[in-house]
Amino acid sequence: SLVSAPSSQVGIKESNSGRAGSLGAERSSQVRASTLRLRGAGSSTENHKQELLDPTCPAMQRKAPEEFQVQFRTTAGDFTAVFYREWSPHGADRIFNLVRLGFFEGARFYRVVPGWVVQFGVNGDPEINSVYNYLNDVPGAILPNEKVKASNVRGAISFSSAYGEVNGKLTAVNRTSELYINFENNSRLDPMGFAPVGFVDDAGMKVVDLLYSGYGEMQDVCADRNASSNPNRDSNCKGPWEGRLYKEGNRYLESEFPKMDLILQAEVLGAEPTKNNHDWPWAPVVLVLVGALLLLGLSGIHAKEAASLKQWIRPIFARTPKTTEQFKELQEQ
Repeated sequence: SLVSAPSSQVGIKESNSGRAGSLGAERSSQVRASTLRLRGAGSSTENHKQELLDPTCPAMQRKAPEEFQVQFRTTAGDFTAVFYREWSPHGADRIFNLVRLGFFEGARFYRVVPGWVVQFGVNGDPEINSVYNYLNDVPGAILPNEKVKASNVRGAISFSSAYGEVNGKLTAVNRTSELYINFENNSRLDPMGFAPVGFVDDAGMKVVDLLYSGYGEMQDVCADRNASSNPNRDSNCKGPWEGRLYKEGNRYLESEFPKMDLILQAEVLGAEPTKNNHDWPWAPVVLVLVGALLLLGLSGIHAKEAASLKQWIRPIFARTPKTTEQFKELQEQ
């Protein structure tokens, strides 16, 4: 799904064209090295692939905090975004869970158009992409439409969407996983239904401004317009084709767009690590149980003494903490 630049936009502003032109082979090798390090460290996406393949599973349905921060570590630098559930409840929940499950790890900034938007949110794995490609209409993948409660000003983050008719009105529809960050004040998108869900502050936007833009607009966007109305007709239209991006993933981007910046890691700040087991310490309980059994077996105590020991153990299990925080409180007591 694509956000197309309005006809009033005057081409691509080459605000970092110097960076685009000067990096050359050195830039490609830096991105390639980062990609190899990422693979060597193991993929969070792989660890949670089965959950990502099912948007209806419990792990993908967790409710996000009312406000949360996500740190994006990228090959251009780090920036932090703040997301507000009040702005877009379904959108915030989706981002929260995609980040927790490693969806954005290794994902490219595949559309960087200075003066317009930077777009990301297509996974490197084609199998996962097939789930979040709205054309496949996988159950749970497409988010419900939501009212616009904030504006697409510089730094605002919104879902990239297809543009369709709802109740006789053209509006943004079929949100799944693609996001864009506004380079400039694009509030003209507000009445079109593109609902912001988060925000990158001025410090973070200094990093976003550095993302490689040498490939220009996506070829789909350029091809969708005739020569007379295409605002980017005199600028680069050498970005990826969306169809190949979804079908081939990072294999396509790495081979044909080696200078593209990528996300090394996305992390919800302050959130507990995603686990597949219960989030409380088993070790103290196990030690108490084993110690009690050994005591009973080795000492050969009488039934009366055993009953007394049982009464001593029972309060411990009654106060067994179910979270790490409760365990710390019990330790302090």
